[in-house]
Amino acid sequence: MGPPRTLEIEIDKLEKVSEFLDDMKSKKTRDIYHFALAHFQTFLSKNYDYNIETILPVIRNKTIDVYVLLRQFVGYLRTRKSQKWK
Repeated sequence: MGPPRTLEIEIDKLEKVSEFLDDMKSKKTRDIYHFALAHFQTFLSKNYDYNIETILPVIRNKTIDVYVLLRQFVGYLRTRKSQKWK
């Protein structure tokens, strides 16, 4: 089960995300990245007051440690996976 469709629509409206996805040569690759970004957007919306684009300057400015963010995201994915199999 993937993230809610509304978040998929939401990320499609983000300029940098659209540009990034439009650069994908393969539709399958684009779909996989889109799916992953939708999950990341869901994580951000539940845990931070950022979206995929607004988190980038925060990471660049080192306001949030990228490794802590990634560790939390992996934890989120693991929790989702374990809840899915219950």
